Amino acid sequence: MKITIFTSDNLRHINLVNQISKLGHECYAIIEKKGADNFQNKSLKKKYFLKVLKAEKKIFKKIKINKKINCLYIKWGKLKSLKRNILKQFLSSDLFIIFGSSYIKGWLCNYLIKKKAINIHMGISPFYRGAGCNFWAVYDNNIHLVGATIHYLSKDIDNGKILFHVLPSKKYINDFDFTMGSVLSAQKALISSIKSKKIFKFHPFTQNKKKEIRYSKIKDFNNTVIKNYFKNKRKFKVPNYNIKNYIHPYFDR
Repeated sequence: MKITIFTSDNLRHINLVNQISKLGHECYAIIEKKGADNFQNKSLKKKYFLKVLKAEKKIFKKIKINKKINCLYIKWGKLKSLKRNILKQFLSSDLFIIFGSSYIKGWLCNYLIKKKAINIHMGISPFYRGAGCNFWAVYDNNIHLVGATIHYLSKDIDNGKILFHVLPSKKYINDFDFTMGSVLSAQKALISSIKSKKIFKFHPFTQNKKKEIRYSKIKDFNNTVIKNYFKNKRKFKVPNYNIKNYIHPYFDR
């Protein structure tokens, strides 16, 4: 089987590419390079993202991408402007996975939808859709809605038919490790379903938009929100799960 992954260049994204390559399939990856974020030295955003980075380094090893993977590196945000001929060798795969790429639109989006491309959404849809969903679930004190949704790609953001939900391991003892741990759990669940070929057998469910709690945008994540987050931060508690909230749930032990 041939697999193509559309992703970014953070540790968690490279980890997914490497883990999929270990399945023994022919692996291709389009990797968008983000570069450094220019936060002010004392900004709350820098304080927050340093904690995110610390959790990422704790959970994901610093590894180089497997040399056997056929990679195309591009600038962040350039994916939507690439011509079909540039991506030719990446488009003849049996399975397409999107995780952490920039917004996919136009001909490429239409092509991937037709091919039933799978998106890893870090958040539990339809409750949380958009940007930074697991942050917002913690912010709203809905820790039971931290996790991931494995769903088909759609033109509307995070709105494709759901294959299954993933809930993180309960071994983590703070918000940052718990939300970052949900990324590892999502990757483990997806890889397991590919290995067993169960990924092709799930009955997909249409999302119920009436259940939406928050549709978040990048601009919503501002200093006022981060200040409130740190000010009102409660002691972390392992969530209790109501099975009715989830579709084909994968609970990471």
